[in-house]
Amino acid sequence: MTDAAEQPAERPVDRPVEQPVEQPVDRPTARPGRRSAGRTVRVGAALAVLVAGAVGARWAWTGTNLLGPDRLCGGALPASAASGLLGSGRLADTAFDQKAARLVPGCSVTRTAGLLTSSTDTVVLQTTLAEVSASLGPATAPAGSAVVGGGRVGVLSARGGWLLLPAGCDGRAPTGTGKDGAPGPGRAWQVEASTVRDVPPQALLTLLAAAADGYARTAGCPAPGGEPAGRVLAPASAAAATPDALCGLPGLRAPWAAGAFQQAVPRSAPIWTCDLGAAPGAADPSVSGEAGGRPFLRLVVVTDSRLATSEARTTRLAEPDAQGRPVLTAGADEVLARCGDRPVLVAVTPGDGAAPAGTAPPDSGTLLRGLLTATQQAQNCGGAPWVPAGS
Repeated sequence: MTDAAEQPAERPVDRPVEQPVEQPVDRPTARPGRRSAGRTVRVGAALAVLVAGAVGARWAWTGTNLLGPDRLCGGALPASAASGLLGSGRLADTAFDQKAARLVPGCSVTRTAGLLTSSTDTVVLQTTLAEVSASLGPATAPAGSAVVGGGRVGVLSARGGWLLLPAGCDGRAPTGTGKDGAPGPGRAWQVEASTVRDVPPQALLTLLAAAADGYARTAGCPAPGGEPAGRVLAPASAAAATPDALCGLPGLRAPWAAGAFQQAVPRSAPIWTCDLGAAPGAADPSVSGEAGGRPFLRLVVVTDSRLATSEARTTRLAEPDAQGRPVLTAGADEVLARCGDRPVLVAVTPGDGAAPAGTAPPDSGTLLRGLLTATQQAQNCGGAPWVPAGS
């Protein structure tokens, strides 16, 4: 018997390999509210940009002069000079006095600023013929005014001032049809500024200097160019009168001034003034309710040749004689002398204040003679005495 038939080996059966089943992953689904919120944020940001742009544009229009003119008053005045005086804001100008006898028409410059509420400020400019009696009278140049030096001639007060135009404008005929007509040879022009609030003197000088040079160009005055900037001299300060050297002038004796106060500008000023009045803080009986005293007397010495000559032409003062001595007449309170080749104007101007009790100044003729003698000495003029002995 044979062995059992060999059984065939069991063959492996191919079975399909089980693939791992991918489990579904929970992914966040977009919520309807979140999409609308994003849109709202974008719209809000866009609106914020628009609002900021509108505010910025309005500020550029009203808060600065970025979009405004860079020159004003017919091109005579740089906007920077006006902004330096009036502050930041939109600038606009208006011409006036176009038919008056001016070198050029007057001009007012207004500054407007503010986003929600507007604030305004104004300066008024005009050209007039220089006149010492009008510009330096106690009523028009109050005590404490600052005189301009450093190559310029003028006077500054808290709310205005004046400055001579360049010499090329002297004697120029005005525009318009005013009654003044041609100024005649030797008459100088000045630019005046007035404001509605107190302003810094340096900013006022910068404005006046720019206006003076600009008006000269507008009027076609021949000018050498490179006019000096000028500088503000120290203002007068009150001090007890010095009878042995009144107002700091050696040789000007005034025993009658004991008890008064004096306010004198620096002696180097081209326009020297000294006010005599009551003590600061004292009641002034000439002005109801006013304290501090207004000057009862002003002494004036003008060493600037142009201004002295212009005043002499204006008031028709007699020319000095061949030796430079002034012509002294009875009752004269303003005369023209000559220091070397320079004309010098000397004046005594009564004020409207009340003299302190016990102060009795002499007549204007005596005062004028004393001031002439002291001025000739202080200016080192030499030559024949301006006031002859015994006169």
